[in-house]
Amino acid sequence: MRGLITQKRNPQHHKGSLSNICIEIINLDRRGLPFAEKELKEAILYILHIFKIKKAQIDLCFVDNKLMRKLNYAYLKKNCPTDVLAFDLSNFPDDFTAEVFVSQAVAKKHARLYNNSLKAEVLLYVIHGILHLLGFKHYSKKDKTVMLKRQKKIFDAISSRFFFHKKLKINDYGIK
Repeated sequence: MRGLITQKRNPQHHKGSLSNICIEIINLDRRGLPFAEKELKEAILYILHIFKIKKAQIDLCFVDNKLMRKLNYAYLKKNCPTDVLAFDLSNFPDDFTAEVFVSQAVAKKHARLYNNSLKAEVLLYVIHGILHLLGFKHYSKKDKTVMLKRQKKIFDAISSRFFFHKKLKINDYGIK
């Protein structure tokens, strides 16, 4: 995929009924990832399954705060790093092509603030970014309630199904 940051690569395609789904994990941050790539891909596949998306190409990019600040300023005119940015690169209605950028530094800060693990915070950002790509917004109080309710339901399902022995707590306000 040719995206904002990524270049054409040799992506890993998933076999079987998911042969039209390609997910690539790209770490542009110096930190190690809080997840194994396989876990992140399984989480994304689960979200796509919930929304019955059968054809997708997603790059999940972990970036440092310097790059996140540049992206946030370039696209949203906000001169500060943020937790997650998601860009729809689709060319056609049935084409789900996207890049999701996550700042682990912001995740680490918010994990401490909300008493979450880094893994939980990153998972929230991935879910949040994909929900935005699917049309969920949080501009109005009603939209925010709908989005955060869906985010929590997905988070609980993924955390108990794939990663954690017990359900994790997330704050009721979602991502700040």
